[in-house]
Order: sequence, then structure tokens, then C-alpha cells
Amino acid sequence: MAKKQMTFEQKVNKGHSVHDKFVKIVCSSKSEKQTWKFSEKYVRIPEGQDDNGIITDVIKKINADA
Repeated sequence: MAKKQMTFEQKVNKGHSVHDKFVKIVCSSKSEKQTWKFSEKYVRIPEGQDDNGIITDVIKKINADA
């Protein structure tokens, strides 16, 4: 018997506060072959935390990996 799949909302809220924010960050970079590469990541921002600090850290990490 197949399992019932969770909705996207249920997956996102699994184990998190209802008031947490989720942000999609997309960074673009040009490769050595002169083609564009897009990296995207969903980031959870806990309630009461600094949005800019968390987003800046994630962008730095994505750019370091690219």
C-alpha cells in the first residue's frame, strides 16, 4: 500500500514554528565557459531573528561554493 505524500506546506512546517519565514535565495554566476549558473536555496528564518544576517551568510556560502 502506498504512503500518502505530504503537501509542500506540511513539509515546510514539519518541526518548525508557524511564524518562521522561508525565503528562496537565487544567486547567479558566470562559469569559465561563459555560461550562467544559477544556485538556489530555501532558507528558514526563525521568528525573532535578524533576516539580513542570515541571508548574507547564506549568500556568502553559496558564492564560496560556486
